[in-house]
Amino acid sequence: MLKSIFGTTGIKLLGVVINLIIISISTSNLGATNYGIITLFIFGISLFHLSCEALAGSSTLYYASRLSIWEIFFPAWSWILLIALVSFPFLHLLSLFPSIYSATIQIGTEYLIVITGIFLALSGINTNYLIGIKKIKAVNLIFLAQILSNLAFLCIFIYILDIKDYAAGIYSASLSYVVSFILSAIVILPRLLSEKIKQPFSKFKVLLSYGYKTQIGSYILFGNKKITIPLIKSFIGDGPLGVYNAGIKITEGFRIISQSVALVQFSEIANSNDSEYSKNITLSLIKGTTIITLLGILVLVCIPMEFFSYFLGKDFSEVKPIIYCLSPGVILFGANIIFSHYFSGTNRPIMNSVSNFIGLISTIIFCYLLLPSFGLIGAGIATSFGYIVSAIFQLIIFIKISKAKIHELIITKKDYVLFRGYIKDFLKQYKKKSTTAK
Repeated sequence: MLKSIFGTTGIKLLGVVINLIIISISTSNLGATNYGIITLFIFGISLFHLSCEALAGSSTLYYASRLSIWEIFFPAWSWILLIALVSFPFLHLLSLFPSIYSATIQIGTEYLIVITGIFLALSGINTNYLIGIKKIKAVNLIFLAQILSNLAFLCIFIYILDIKDYAAGIYSASLSYVVSFILSAIVILPRLLSEKIKQPFSKFKVLLSYGYKTQIGSYILFGNKKITIPLIKSFIGDGPLGVYNAGIKITEGFRIISQSVALVQFSEIANSNDSEYSKNITLSLIKGTTIITLLGILVLVCIPMEFFSYFLGKDFSEVKPIIYCLSPGVILFGANIIFSHYFSGTNRPIMNSVSNFIGLISTIIFCYLLLPSFGLIGAGIATSFGYIVSAIFQLIIFIKISKAKIHELIITKKDYVLFRGYIKDFLKQYKKKSTTAK
């Protein structure tokens, strides 16, 4: 398990680096407006994919080792086809409300959004199934191939074909999802061919019943993280949206710290009946990841503004103030992830949906209050407030459930020793596994 965590973390870190290169190439060659259009295109694909995940997401992962592959894949494929068929009349209906339509869907890319979304959803079925049967290495390699192909296609479109508008970004992203689907299908195909098709739709209701429950929470989480995209588009346009998204992408890498640690935390809590232990490990990991994230943010905000202008292009001189505004939220978002895994590990997932909903409402309210007057600075502050409110709610519920004392939130030498111990154990296990593999 630990080897999988370190392998996944390493791939994610590499993915962050490659993503930064993609951002730099996109922003410096295409400009803020085109990058904003690309952002809205990806937002549209994400919405489509999210709708498909009622059967192609968590239910595929959970039942991968419990049902035959055809009992999972036939319902999931059928659901994706249904979502695709419904999308076109839905988009037509949405177009009757021009202000909402233009804020959520990039006009002229509707068909490409659906086609790309289908490939992404099909790839998602494959990778979720592979995760469910613990083929983590294959999933990591597929993810790496997808992001590398995105970079390669982007370079081809910009530097060889001399395409210097948003088409370069959306076509390279679309083709990278096709690559992901093809590679994941190659891995899955032998297993599909090895099993006979028997009553492929017999578990449709079981899969949907499991999937829609988790999907409600996923919609809320998606809204909490992405609601600023259509609001910025609506209030101040594509150019500012591109600048804002660049700031989000730059700070996004810090989430890997808490996400990676939370995987181990969840496993430890889910397999323990000791509430005191669950409380202590959660507190120690929150303190440790918060300090590491804080140090990383301090380094980031110390980087001169000239570097961002050089790295991203002249249109992005306003990105550093956005990073300032996002920083408090980024720091507390790490705590949000650790708290979320505590609630999931102690069988209280509803608390995550409630906290994300509270964060979503807070973000929307602050966006409407701040965006018209303060622009991107207002958007950054609103996003941070959303994460902060969500984390405060989680902290209150955590204290109530675990009976933690306020003074236990203060960092002590014991926390340092515990956190260092976790890291040492991870490294020892990883080194041992790597040596064995050789």
